[in-house]
Amino acid sequence: MGMVLTLEQINQLAANSNIRRVSSKRIELTFEFRTKLFQEWEKDSCLDAIRRVFSDNGIDPEIVGDRFILKQMSSFKRYGKPTDRKHSDSSKPSQKPKQEHKAELLETGYFKVQGNRLFMSPELILEILEKYPEQSIEETLQQTGIDPQLMGRQRIRALEKKMNDVGALVRLCAQSDPRTYDEEEILHINQHPYVRRVTSKTIYFHSCLYREASILEEGGCTINRILEIYEIPEEWLNASDRILLKYQIQHSYKEAPGINRETLEPAQMEQYFRIQAKRTDAMEQIIREQIAWIREILPRLKKVERREVCKWIQSWPKQKRGEWSLSGVLKQAGISRSNYYHIIGDEHYAEREIQKEQELSEDMERVLSIYKYEGFTKGARQISMQSKALTGKYLGRKKVTSLMKMLGIRCPVRGPNPARRSTRKHIASHLKPNLVRRRFKLYLPGQVTLTDVTYLKYDHGRKLAYASATIDSVTGKITAMNLSMFNDLELVLETLRLQPSPEDARKDMERILHSDQGVLYLTDEYQELVKELGYSQSMSKRGNCQDNAPIESYWSNFKAESRYESARSFKELTQMVRKYQDYYNNIRGQWNRKKMTPVEFEDWLLNLSDAEYGRWKQEQEEKYLDMKEKARKNAVERAKNLGV
Repeated sequence: MGMVLTLEQINQLAANSNIRRVSSKRIELTFEFRTKLFQEWEKDSCLDAIRRVFSDNGIDPEIVGDRFILKQMSSFKRYGKPTDRKHSDSSKPSQKPKQEHKAELLETGYFKVQGNRLFMSPELILEILEKYPEQSIEETLQQTGIDPQLMGRQRIRALEKKMNDVGALVRLCAQSDPRTYDEEEILHINQHPYVRRVTSKTIYFHSCLYREASILEEGGCTINRILEIYEIPEEWLNASDRILLKYQIQHSYKEAPGINRETLEPAQMEQYFRIQAKRTDAMEQIIREQIAWIREILPRLKKVERREVCKWIQSWPKQKRGEWSLSGVLKQAGISRSNYYHIIGDEHYAEREIQKEQELSEDMERVLSIYKYEGFTKGARQISMQSKALTGKYLGRKKVTSLMKMLGIRCPVRGPNPARRSTRKHIASHLKPNLVRRRFKLYLPGQVTLTDVTYLKYDHGRKLAYASATIDSVTGKITAMNLSMFNDLELVLETLRLQPSPEDARKDMERILHSDQGVLYLTDEYQELVKELGYSQSMSKRGNCQDNAPIESYWSNFKAESRYESARSFKELTQMVRKYQDYYNNIRGQWNRKKMTPVEFEDWLLNLSDAEYGRWKQEQEEKYLDMKEKARKNAVERAKNLGV
């Protein structure tokens, strides 16, 4: 909490029914009061709103402190609606959910229990392994109808670690699906032409199976499809065997010896040729898919790449006629015979392109070396200017810009700022014209209201608050005041809501609300409220405080005349501001308003006859014109001094 409570403060808080427990360094709120705070926080998440809830329920916010209140708000944002800890079983907080999740996982059919442990089925592990890492474990689980949250993040992360460890995966599957072979099964399995030998626990295949299957695996065949091609029944291999088989296929030796067909029996020889026919069909399908892919990307290929494709086609063993003849392959790939022979027969084909790529690579190296030179970042202009001296070759600015894009280099010096561009666009669309134009006293009382926000450093500069006020431009009377610890939208919205409604006699006149171009006054919410309250919005020129002079003058007088810096707390600062507002409106006279207070001056103006008011307004008009003339002369003098 950042504070130590006194005995008096502890007794005061303990007497409140909303406090569950309190000590010198700890305050614990009741569940009901925390729920009430949460409901208010959902409606309005600003600190002042939560402070008001504490005050309305008899708890002084100054005693509990803003840090404690902000901690409650942070808890709401992170954990959501409060829970009643009094009725929860703290000894076993998550036992029930775990049991429910366990039952739901068992219902999917992909999990089973051994002892007290829950095991994932080998089929599910294999399915995940087939798609990993191109597809995450969570996505595969969702496709099989399992909610990843039921498994839990910890179990999923543990499985991810095992995905690249074949031994761990084999042990994991073997635990949940052990497999043994009896003598009859061993005799039957030994009849397969690709089986080298069988024990009671393991089938050993010829190394040529791994070599042949590796081509199919590289072409996109799954382990189940490979088993189907090689006529290996699924029941022969459990999940751990399949994982191990897939690993051996991926890491097979390309020069493994083939099967000695002389040792095969007639039935085995028949099966062997049948397998080879299936393997040939599968490889042809893979080649068809690759040719279809080449046909799709061919228009985008460079000359060098086209030459490589033609050389690849040339290296194939081809038939004289049919699908796999040269004409058939070229037709499938979308390459004409004349173009094919031109590319193959021209030794200098794509030579210029190769030379250009080499020059481009060298220029990219030059740009990169200049960019890194002396360790200072550089833009396209600096790189272009230094290119001749540092590399011996001049590179134009436009070429350097293009090469920098290719290299992914971006000059950080005065680069484009998307946030600034977005802000300018927002300001342009929400900016309002200056309707007042410093004619502050040429209106009726209550017709023009000026508003502004200022910061107040109190407690001798250690703390900061913000104040928003509105003032009548004619009488100088402060009509609304609001303080907050945050310079947020709610500060100015609440100030506008506190603005008194006009009297019945003046309801029909046009009312203007004038401010500077502060970001809070440019928001949609503020401008909608201004319109809803019946005001026409007006704004000063950018960076021109004279357009909002009366309210600026008020804040200047307040900071010069009051001792607000000595306030120890936000509550004390609020009292000082309110007290000065009352003093300013009712006691402090103003020289330019006939030495009257703002309230007296307002009464005096409203009691003037039409003729008297006309003369007074004429005087103010003349003063305004004199002010404009002086401003014009001063502007001319400043221009002369600048040499314009």
